[in-house]
Amino acid sequence: KSDMFIVDEGFGALDPQNLESVTSLLKKLKSYYRLILVISHVDVIKDSVDDIIEIRKSSNDSKVVYEW
Repeated sequence: KSDMFIVDEGFGALDPQNLESVTSLLKKLKSYYRLILVISHVDVIKDSVDDIIEIRKSSNDSKVVYEW
C-alpha cells in the first residue's frame, strides 16, 4: 500500500455541494495516507488543507511561497 495520495487539478469542475463533499473526503483520507498532495486552483480546497505551497508567477519568473 502506498502512503501517499496525489490529486492534480481534480476539483475544478465541481459545484459547491460536491466541493464540500470533497473537503470532507480529504479529511477522512488523512487517516489512511501519510502524505496527501493536492494541486489545485480552487480556493475552497486550499482552505481545507494543512499546509500550502503556492507558486506565484511574476512578469519574468516565479516565486514559491510556503504557508503553514
